[in-house]
Amino acid sequence: MPTTRISDVGLTTLRQLAKELGQPQPAVLDEALENLRRKQFFETLNRQYRALRSGSTAWDEETDERRLWDQTSADGIGMSIPDQLRTLAAR
Repeated sequence: MPTTRISDVGLTTLRQLAKELGQPQPAVLDEALENLRRKQFFETLNRQYRALRSGSTAWDEETDERRLWDQTSADGIGMSIPDQLRTLAAR
């Protein structure tokens, strides 16, 4: 099993969390790392969207493409066969 250094404060926190959660310390670390990874992912995503929105041409292209995709929701693709038949019969 690999080892890594951790501060005394971090170790105390890890032990407390493991005890409170009733989980082994490696499981608590795994969950904490996954949460940090997800947080970082969404922070990066938000930063990229802000950059996209600040460039009016790129944002205009994005919204135009979204409008095109919104029009496809009425084409019946993705509907079950019975739902498609009911939709066609109602026309």
